[in-house]
This record gives sequence, structure tokens and C-alpha cells, in this order.
Amino acid sequence: MMEFGGVLEKRHCLLLHSSGVVVMTHAYGNCSGVRYMTGGLKVYYVPWRPLVMQNSLPTFYGTLPIIRTILIREKISLVHGHQAFSTLCHEALMHARTMGYKVAFTDHSLYGFADVGSIHMNKILQFTLADVNQAICVSHTSKENTVLRSGLPPEKVFVIPNAVDTAMFKPAPERLNCDEIIIVVISRLVYRKGADLLVEVIPEVCRLYSNVSYLDHMSDFWILVDLSKTIKAYYTCFLCLPWKWLSIKYNLSPSPPWIVGELHVYLQSAGAFLRWATTKKLLLSTILATPVRFIVGGDGPKRVRLEEMREKHSLQDRVEMLGAVPHAQVRSVLISGHIFLNSSLTEAFCIAILEAASCGLLTVSTRVLPDDMIILAEPDPNDMVQAIKKAIYILPKIDPQVMHLCMKKLYSWHDVARRTEVVYDRALKCSNENLLQRLSRYAFGNYTSS
Repeated sequence: MMEFGGVLEKRHCLLLHSSGVVVMTHAYGNCSGVRYMTGGLKVYYVPWRPLVMQNSLPTFYGTLPIIRTILIREKISLVHGHQAFSTLCHEALMHARTMGYKVAFTDHSLYGFADVGSIHMNKILQFTLADVNQAICVSHTSKENTVLRSGLPPEKVFVIPNAVDTAMFKPAPERLNCDEIIIVVISRLVYRKGADLLVEVIPEVCRLYSNVSYLDHMSDFWILVDLSKTIKAYYTCFLCLPWKWLSIKYNLSPSPPWIVGELHVYLQSAGAFLRWATTKKLLLSTILATPVRFIVGGDGPKRVRLEEMREKHSLQDRVEMLGAVPHAQVRSVLISGHIFLNSSLTEAFCIAILEAASCGLLTVSTRVLPDDMIILAEPDPNDMVQAIKKAIYILPKIDPQVMHLCMKKLYSWHDVARRTEVVYDRALKCSNENLLQRLSRYAFGNYTSS
């Protein structure tokens, strides 16, 4: 039992591994009833409308009749719930255990311990997970967080990372030119996803990387270069050539006097610098003169702040707001950019980073990928700006096709499905318990290994 998210690929892979899978979720818009997806995946859209943030109204026992019907009709052996904030997940797990089914739970997010919402949700999680057979988390950090919040024994919790469909997320056929650097942001615009950081980072990056900024930084430098060229020309005409004529005519030493010799050494060094500066002129121009543009996809309560920032700094032509992006269109947005920026304050495992890397984008975010595919940054505006500057500097060295092949080897939904089947087997082998044992865990959290 699950709500739709980024894990339907795993369900399809489980079907390929000869595991019969049936999905149950709440209604989405006008979509309700039974649907069949690609590959024969059967989905029940329960006629419960979402109340807030894609969560249906908690009814406790209201969903029991339809859940019982589905479990019996489909001859279910194990029930797998996803996401701690899904009311349908909690109710399905509780009713399944009441009917004697084995259950597993997967947590995809990190939550705190201090705010009112987290305290309330942690109490519900402790009650629900008191009776699960096995649990899965998407990272080791997520496992620690879930164990602390729910009181589950660590030996019951497995770590299975998410993956990415590399066949769907491929780089653009032709590499984008770097006349304009495009930074892509696709995220829910909420506090936890670092939307407030974007409000401070975007104007600073746009200020640093523009043609005006380039002229401000480079005008004095090139004036110095031109002055040095003039001095060297005068030195050659009025010192070196006359001294050579005098040394031949009057049989003098071919070496110039000491003062002239020192000046000669100095100007030779200046000449070497000029040659270096000339060869690096194109690189310097690329780094400082190339304008940067942002594409922001996603919606949420913080979108108003981003639009206010765009108006305040007059960045309408450099910050494009797309709003909510359907998952089928995410790739087309990603391949239009060079760099993917993830500003999340907390992240259990960010599939968006994998999708961006699979499309060949260099990522600025927290540690999920190898160091040559990601630029690490602290959740601080200044540090993020420095990370973006570093990413723009090394961007010419990045090969999107090589990055895509690397992602194909690192992350696979078939591997995730195989590891999930191991957890299912362990859950099915757990011994059955009587009502008193279950009630004791509900009441006192008395976990015993099964």
C-alpha cells in the first residue's frame, strides 16, 4: 500500500522479479477506481479525496471495509506502506496487522523532534511501527532518524537507497554551448527545501556573472596590460637597439650596464606575464563575462518570496519561474541547463539529484554522488555562491555522456527490487503473535525480535 511518488519504478521491477504487486492510493482529481499501468501493474485509486498536501482525511476505521476487500480479493501476502505522513499508509498497516498480514514500512524523509508537528507525528509513528515486521530507510542518516523517532530496533531496519530510471533521464543529444550558463532548480518551494536560501543566492550569482560585472573587474587589468606592452616597446626601441649599435661600433661589452640589465630582466618577466595573460584571456572571459540564468521549477508557499526577489532585483529576464513541473516533463527542463542546484536543508535521499546527474548536469548540493559529479556546499548563501563559482569553472571539463554511464552503473531499480525482496522474505518468516503480545507493544513499546 502506498501513495504515488518516485517509487513506481521499483514496483515495475518487482513485477519483473516475479513478485505480484498491487498498488493502493487515494484518488487524484477525477481518477478513481481500478487502473492498469504499463507492464500489468494494477492500481486501486480509493475514492478518498486528499485533504491537504496530498493526504486524505484520517478516519481510523473508515478505510477498513475497502482495505479488507482489496486484501482478500487480491490474495495479498504482505502489505508495504510508504511515507510517515501518509494517513492512508498508517491505516492500511494497522488494518493489515489486525487481519494477520505481514507488513513492512519505508520512510523517505527526515523529521525533527522539537516542533509541534514533528512531536505529534513521531507519536503516531511509534504507535503504527510498534507492530511492523520490517522497515526500510533510504539512507543511513534516515535509518538513524527513524529509529530515534519510532523506537524500532535497529536490526529491524534495512537501508536500501533509491535509484533513477537512466533510460528515461538521458543527456541531450548535442552538448549545450556555454555562451550562457543555465542553472536549474526543481524542488518544492518550501522552507525544508531551502527556498529561503535561493532568495539570497540567486541575486548574488546574477550580480557576479554578467557583462557589466566583467567590465568592472577586467577594465583596470587590461589597461595595465596595455601599459606594460607600451613600456616594453619603448625599452626595445630606446635601450636594447641603441646599446647593440654602440657595442658593435665601439667594441663594447654586448651586455648592457647593470641598471639596464636589471630593467631587462624585469621586463622579460613582464613579457612572460603578458604572454600568459593573452593565452588566458579567453578563459578569464568565459569565467567572468558569461551571463548566468536560472530556471526554477516547482511550487509551494515560498514561491511568493522568489517572485518578490525577482521583482526587487529586476531579474525577470534572468530568472524563469515554471511553477509545478509534471514528472514526465522533468527531463526536458533538466537538459536545458548546465548545472543543477539543490538547496535542501535536510534530505534523506534526493532522487532529483540522481535524475539531474543522469541527464549530465553538474550538481551543487549535499553529498550523495562521487566528488567529481557534485560540488558540496554548506546551507549558507556565501558558501553556496562559492560552490556555484567552482561549478562554473570546472563545467568545461564535464562530459554529460560519461556522467550518464556512471549513474547507470551506480543506481539501478532492479538492484533496489532485489534488495527489497530480501526484506519481504524476512518479514514473511516472522512468527505470528497473539493479541496480547501486540497490545503490549502498542501500549508500552515492548519490542521483541521476531
